Amino acid sequence: MKKLISFCLAIIMIFGILPVSAFADGDSFESYDYQVALAKQIFPEYRDKLEGKSVTANAGQPRACAEKPIITVRETRPVDDDTTMTYTEYDNGVVTLGTARFRKSTSNITTGVDKHDTYTEYTAKIVCSVIEGPTFTATNVKYRIYQSAYDKVLSAGSYSIPGYSSSKFTVSMRETETSSLPAYVSYDFPCPVGVSYYSGQVGMLVQNNKSSVYFDIW
Repeated sequence: MKKLISFCLAIIMIFGILPVSAFADGDSFESYDYQVALAKQIFPEYRDKLEGKSVTANAGQPRACAEKPIITVRETRPVDDDTTMTYTEYDNGVVTLGTARFRKSTSNITTGVDKHDTYTEYTAKIVCSVIEGPTFTATNVKYRIYQSAYDKVLSAGSYSIPGYSSSKFTVSMRETETSSLPAYVSYDFPCPVGVSYYSGQVGMLVQNNKSSVYFDIW
């Protein structure tokens, strides 16, 4: 009996961790349902809001254009060694999720007078969802972390939202970090949630040898 119980517990534990460890490359990583399922594991205390209950109660009401929602919660947690997820909640109940996978793609290591050229290049996949709203995906976003120089964003990659045309997006980029400002790439697009209409911005910041992703609405 003890062996049977132990076996059953082991099976439960294995299946319990599958949704997180299964976030490998592929269409599932870019799925809204999969992103929400992952968020429920990474942020279990926000499960009700991830199921859209607060969105239905608050964000589903018409909103004056001048009313800018205020961020009340923003927290980033690791999913695995290469992936992070950021949960953002607004005072009107809207919730956004920003998932980013950063993988090293190449390195250039030099010595002597050209040491400042030493860098590590990364390729990022970014998936950002708003609960009860659209899901944005960017792939092959490239940037470099320099050991003795300012970091750089190399490419905005390919980006899309199902059902959106390319004309819906506005892309901005600061290619090179400065002493006070990050290198960045950002994507702006219309972001309807329920009957309310927002603007959305997904951005990746690269500064001080680190990268991060956000998804804001206003």
